[in-house]
Amino acid sequence: MNNSSLNLLRSRINTLDTQIIQLLATRMIISKEIGKVKSVLNLPPLQIGRWQEVLQDRIKKGQKLGLRETFVQHIWETIHQESLHQQRKEKTC
Repeated sequence: MNNSSLNLLRSRINTLDTQIIQLLATRMIISKEIGKVKSVLNLPPLQIGRWQEVLQDRIKKGQKLGLRETFVQHIWETIHQESLHQQRKEKTC
């Protein structure tokens, strides 16, 4: 192991981080579209049953890949809050 190994690994992390940001941006675009549909259907942005389903599914998937439950839960709660924000924002437009 040397500095070039470290730099290569950091470069791979940078690439993955860019992909994660791009995927999150795409997810929020879809959340806005969901907000439009919910508005037409007169549904609230938060649908607790769906949220609980999604969270449990993501936790299980994460655990199968060796991720801690609390880590996945924290990430998905943050993503969900932003999704709700995007849906509410869409409703007011």
